[in-house]
Amino acid sequence: MRQHVRIFGLCATVVGLAVAGATTATAATPTSGSVTGVFPADYAIVSATFNLPTGAQTGGAVTCPVKNGVQTVPFSGGGYLATAALDANINSSFPMAHGWQIDANNTSGASSHFTVYAVCAKKPKGYVMQKSPAVDNPAGAQTAASSTCPNGTVLLGGGALSSSTSTSVNLNSSWPDNTSTWFTYMNNASGSDASVTVFRVCAKLNVSRTGYLVVSSGTFVNSSGAQNGIEAECESGGLSLGGGLTSTGLEGVNMNSSFPTAGGWSGDENNATATNVQFTAYVLCVA
Repeated sequence: MRQHVRIFGLCATVVGLAVAGATTATAATPTSGSVTGVFPADYAIVSATFNLPTGAQTGGAVTCPVKNGVQTVPFSGGGYLATAALDANINSSFPMAHGWQIDANNTSGASSHFTVYAVCAKKPKGYVMQKSPAVDNPAGAQTAASSTCPNGTVLLGGGALSSSTSTSVNLNSSWPDNTSTWFTYMNNASGSDASVTVFRVCAKLNVSRTGYLVVSSGTFVNSSGAQNGIEAECESGGLSLGGGLTSTGLEGVNMNSSFPTAGGWSGDENNATATNVQFTAYVLCVA
């Protein structure tokens, strides 16, 4: 059974400033709808659920809603795979102009389903969605890549896109490395070279008005031969803008799920190796 380590406000740091398949995954029930605070206006977490056949890589996307006649924009997003199989993982998780997309791999031998989430709100001042140049991800290697926000802005969220459609290419880590840089590790266990592109979503935030801060779960053991869950939570009443997971593992340690809740960020990491590793969750919050 999946269990998540739930951490409330631990290691908080103020930083200055179309559905197919089964029903929505039961492990996460984020709140949708408007929020009445100063920021973010028209906040909502939206989701869509898709079939996840075995032996394939499958994509799915969700679109941010129109609120008060205006198209909201994605701050961040992620995905939940409704399987505890060690060989069902996220290949790519990245923003689109008006939503979020997940590409999920499943070689478990059993079909399942997955849910794509997007954290959406009215476009804030200085909002920008950008991506890095493609970084080489050689066959048989784990590749690090990052993307940094423009000066005067902070992260809302981020993600990564692999050029590979192989079920042997999976995200190991994708997380806010600090308040301005999104960082990823991509595992390529296939026999062909690929590339990885990192996305960042940034904006200008007034810290005194938004209470912007980063919360870490702290570091926990991701046991050998198991799927382990973790969660970082905003302080009481805080809202999650974005977040992610990072792991110390190399090939064979892959991200099964990474997704928002109304007040935090949760995820599951698969460790198919014979060695215990460590992993950490992060969430970007506003009060």
